[in-house]
Formats: sequence, C-alpha cells, structure tokens
Amino acid sequence: MQSSLKAILMKKARYLLEYMAVKMLLGFFGLMPLSLSARIWKGLALTIYKLGPSLKKTAQENIRMTIGQDWGQDRIEDLLRQLFIHMGYFIAEFIHSPKIGLDFNRQVTIRGDEQVRAALADKKGAILLTGHFGNWELVGYSLKILGFKMHTLYKKMSNPLVDRLLLSHRHRHTGNLIEIEDYKEKTSSALAQNELIGIIPDQDARHHGIFIDFLGKPASTYIGPALLSLQHGAPLFAVFFRRKEVGSYDLTFNPIETPPPGDLQESIRFLTRQWVELLEHNVRAYPDQYFWFHRRWKTQPRDQHQ
Repeated sequence: MQSSLKAILMKKARYLLEYMAVKMLLGFFGLMPLSLSARIWKGLALTIYKLGPSLKKTAQENIRMTIGQDWGQDRIEDLLRQLFIHMGYFIAEFIHSPKIGLDFNRQVTIRGDEQVRAALADKKGAILLTGHFGNWELVGYSLKILGFKMHTLYKKMSNPLVDRLLLSHRHRHTGNLIEIEDYKEKTSSALAQNELIGIIPDQDARHHGIFIDFLGKPASTYIGPALLSLQHGAPLFAVFFRRKEVGSYDLTFNPIETPPPGDLQESIRFLTRQWVELLEHNVRAYPDQYFWFHRRWKTQPRDQHQ
C-alpha cells in the first residue's frame, strides 16, 4: 500500500516538475527574438547530438535502411547532425509561433492555397494531410492566418499538466483541436460545416494500416484519411511547411487526385499511395527536415509480396 502511494506521489511530482520546466521554457524563450532563440536551441541540439548517442540510434537505422543504403558513415553522421539542428530550430519556431505571424506575408511563400479555396466551393470541407516534416506545428497556425477554419487531430500526452499547457499554446494560435478518440463525430461535423480537418498520419499504423512503399521499404500506413475523404466526398490535400532558413518558409498545398469509380479498397489504396508519394518526394529533397526518430517501419508484412 505504501509503495503504491509512494509511486503515485512520485509520478505527480515528476508531472509537476515537467510542467514547470516546459512553462519556464515557453516563457523565457518566448521573450527573445526568434533569431536569438534559434541560435541557442541550435547549440543545445548540437550538445544533445554529441552527448546522447542513444537518441541517434533509431534515426541512424532508419536512414541506413532507406535513403542511406549506399552512404558512408560520415554522410549519415552529417545528416544526423543537420537533423538535430533542425529540431532545435523547430522548438524555437514553435515557441515563437505568434511572432512568426506578425510579418507572415514576408516570411512565408504560399503555393496552392487557391486550390483549397476552390475545393471549398463544393461545401464538403477538405482534409489536409501533413507529415512530421519541416515544422508541422506551424501548418495550423498558417492556415488560421490565411482565414481558414481548421480542426487538427492530436493525441494526448502522458503528462496531463504538460498536455493542457501545450494544448492551450496550440489552441491560441492554431484553432480547434480534436482529441483523436473523439475524431469520428467531430470531424464529420466540421466537414459538414465546410471546414478543414488536419491530420498527421505518417507514423507506423501497425495492424490498422495497409502497406505502402515509403522510401523504398513497405510501411504500414493509416487508411483513416482516405476513408474519411471517400465517406464525406471531401477532397484531400498534402500540405508541407518547409524552412528555407529561420524566419523564411515555404507553405505548399498539393491536391490529391480523386480515384476513379471502383472498389472501396482500391480507392483507399489509390489515395493513400498518392499521399505517401508526396511526402516521400519532400523527404528525399530535404531529408534533414524529416523526423527520422519514429520507428516508421517497425511493422512489416509477413509476406513481402503483399
């Protein structure tokens, strides 16, 4: 009984310390100019890169078995170093997301948003897919600035205090957030109101997905976005927010072609494959801006010819 109570108290204390640390980071770095914050986070990221080899293991394995099969260790290490720098900038940009919007038109080059506006003329809403590429956290904020009504799916963090803190930060600057357990009812309502749904579906889908080749290797991929599109007649777009340099970005909207009439499963595969190919194109072009730390290829088909 005492050990159980002690464990509960220790967990609560850890949650509180994590909350206080994140709150202080948001407050302290939020007061700085983005350029200064980015330089500091770059230094911190490089320190972690040098002192935390275990953090590099999954990323290194993912790179070596996909785009880096013919690379030497030096080239892989260089990409890993650039990846850590990217994540340092990512954190600085997330903290400073409101300040990025102060001069949005100068900082962000936008391509393809007119296609989303045209699609909304059919009054069926639209589904926007992005991956853990570039600064995905700034996609929702950008869409809010552009005047779109956006709802983004998210998964709760294990620490409820940090979850509420980051949820509040995101909600102020990106619009509505939908907890993934409530997505069916709320996404249907949003699409019926001709609004946008944002989803980041590029993690391992385990037994829930279908296998689509990603970077030359089968990856279990979620079918939910494609199914949602087919059920509601809502068009799909792949959206990417890429950093050119700190304070200068590209935001691109890529329409996903509607499948020809036919079998439901084939239509799902048709849409899902397009999404994966668009993500792959960006990752190959800018591999340092992809989140290689995910165990994206953990689930593999029993039959490699599946």
